Amino acid sequence: MLDADVRKWLKGRFEDRVRFDEPMSRHTSLGVGGAAEVMVFPRTREDVMALMAEAWQRRIPYLVLGGG
Repeated sequence: MLDADVRKWLKGRFEDRVRFDEPMSRHTSLGVGGAAEVMVFPRTREDVMALMAEAWQRRIPYLVLGGG
């Protein structure tokens, strides 16, 4: 589970591009999937790098999804 400090950082860094307890069914072609604890929609390469660096530093597991 993400602690309050991580949630605060995510909200401050990504504003409206971060969602907590997001149903994955909204993002899959078959409309299936449970809730993701957090989902971030980065806009730039720098956003991705910052997010991955923070996750790595705090030892938060992550999965990168995208349409390429």
